[in-house]
Amino acid sequence: FVYNQQCILVFVSHDASEGEWVAQVPIFPPYQDIDSFSENDIMRMLQIGLTGKDFRDWLTVTDGHSISGEADSIQIKSIRPWCMSSQVATNYVAGPNGRVFLAGDAAHAFPPAGGFGMNTGLQDVHNLAWKLALSYSQGLCSQKVLDSYENERRPVAMRNAALSVRNYERTLNVARTLGLDANHPRLVIDGMNSPPLNFLSMPARRETFANLVRTAMLPLASLEEKGNLYGDYISKKLKQILDRGDGLPLLFPSFELGFTYGDDNDPVSDTALYNTPDLKLGRRFPHCELEIICNNIKASDLNKHYSHLVISNGNQVSLTDISAQLQNANGAPTFALIVSAECSAELKIWRSFFETLPSEDWVLQLITVHSDHQMWKDSGAYENECLSLLDSKNEWKSLMSDNAALSAVLMRPDGHIAGILQRNGDEYDVNVLREWIDAAFDSSLQKTK
Repeated sequence: FVYNQQCILVFVSHDASEGEWVAQVPIFPPYQDIDSFSENDIMRMLQIGLTGKDFRDWLTVTDGHSISGEADSIQIKSIRPWCMSSQVATNYVAGPNGRVFLAGDAAHAFPPAGGFGMNTGLQDVHNLAWKLALSYSQGLCSQKVLDSYENERRPVAMRNAALSVRNYERTLNVARTLGLDANHPRLVIDGMNSPPLNFLSMPARRETFANLVRTAMLPLASLEEKGNLYGDYISKKLKQILDRGDGLPLLFPSFELGFTYGDDNDPVSDTALYNTPDLKLGRRFPHCELEIICNNIKASDLNKHYSHLVISNGNQVSLTDISAQLQNANGAPTFALIVSAECSAELKIWRSFFETLPSEDWVLQLITVHSDHQMWKDSGAYENECLSLLDSKNEWKSLMSDNAALSAVLMRPDGHIAGILQRNGDEYDVNVLREWIDAAFDSSLQKTK
């Protein structure tokens, strides 16, 4: 953000490595439009915004080196008008047979304050892709699961749109502190559209408006003057705003990672700088790094044996996107059933239950988490039956601190939690497990009995 008495600009990097930037210049129709600025005018604003110098001063020699040649390094690719808006489509699924799906910019448009446009668009297709794959390649999903795309994604887009508007308002707080109120140009425009000023010709009104804008920006010159009482006062107020965090933050992990499907009233704070990991239905599975248990596989051969997994630190794998990693091996959207194996007897029940599942219904991978290596050995488990993981760093134990009764979690192909099973007693049988997982799948796949 650049504020000085000669120009107001916002520079946005599109590709810093290639030097590709977008410069946003505020204009106020009908008394300013794109035709009000020639390419030379724009070049002058860019040079002032980037260097603080007017291009007419660029022939000056500084420290023995001419800086005039740097003007040639700026190339204006295009000059186009753009109107900022905040819009979310009423429907994400359209067409006579519900076969048209809106995503990304087709579904929503936000003010570019926080970078939510692209992030929300990527989340859209992340939600939709596995549902389309299951529906059309395997025929597992009803039309309702495709309709759930809108039910899950539109509330997230509405929250992100509202946050983007609030972020834009934050930037206006900074401008107001500098004496530039966004409402003032509108008041001037209303006045010039009313008698007696509206009797003036349009060129005369445009020139009057331009002079008023230049006059409003004159006090910004005081910010460059050391010892200027007004400039020092404004600088102090501006520093207070930024120190309070009332400027424009660039990271919103609670919105980018902490959103919950199926809970439109899930409270999310604008000021939350961190996303607190939480096991909650509809939320992404938290990051939890566990050790791959291998019996007859050398540690050096793990990457070869588990080529579909993203292995770090020799033998560690994260659960947060484990279903996507498993999909690399299965070649189809994969659900992950993560079981907290507290004892060998309980694990045997889970393995017996897993063997009863009809494999043609869905792609499901069993993952067992163990607190110690000996228990895994005692259970008689082998690598080819399931993916066995060891909580060697107590990250699973820490995650379970608020979920002591948790027995299993069903993860969707997009990493969101589809079902959570709590222990209601010391034991449970295969029928109880089957009833739970059927309900979780029916909810996830939007099936009706």
